[in-house]
Amino acid sequence: MSNVKPKFNKKAYKHAISMVESAGGKYLQNGNALGRYQFIYRYIKDTPEMKGVTKRQFMNDRDLQEKIMDKALEGTLQGFTYGPDYAKKFIKENNTNMSIEDATALVHFLGPGDARKAIENPDTFKVPGVNLTVDEYLGKFKTNYQRYQKHEDWMNKNQTEDNPIQMAYDKNGMAILREDPNPNQPYVASDQPYVSSEQNQLPTQPEQNIQGDPAGFSPEGVAI
Repeated sequence: MSNVKPKFNKKAYKHAISMVESAGGKYLQNGNALGRYQFIYRYIKDTPEMKGVTKRQFMNDRDLQEKIMDKALEGTLQGFTYGPDYAKKFIKENNTNMSIEDATALVHFLGPGDARKAIENPDTFKVPGVNLTVDEYLGKFKTNYQRYQKHEDWMNKNQTEDNPIQMAYDKNGMAILREDPNPNQPYVASDQPYVSSEQNQLPTQPEQNIQGDPAGFSPEGVAI
């Protein structure tokens, strides 16, 4: 068994979050929550990248959605306290043994303030509104994060120089992954991470659905 400790896998993380928030890009609007990652429009509309961009334009611009999510993960999105670097600080300050991925996902779900309350009072904390519980949200996130990692590992082990394997995507931009025969078996990192031989291109943005989970991503917590 490998002793390699998995690093934060941004592609796996984004896939897993999008699966929980928008069914992998199937439901891209719920009120003011928009896109694959369900950002609350009023919290991102004043960022430089969003200048002059309407809700509809943002919802139909996958590249812009990815750019905003990347900035959030980098900790450079205006008004947001987020990303793996913040998660490390969050874990230390709250004396929790959560993984960096889980802590980042928890902050995405609840915002830093409510995420802290959920850690401090797990038995009594209630997620605002009609929503998933913390355990349900993180459970769905972990399942999808792990499945993506296992698929990348399979790609790495089965591709050759003459037969590179590229990630495939459906019309909504969701990665098409192999079925996980052992979903309860934790992912174990390979000695070498999968590295694509070329830039993956997502398909054209499809016609948008306008329904989804009731919560959206905001710096203040669950926004209904």
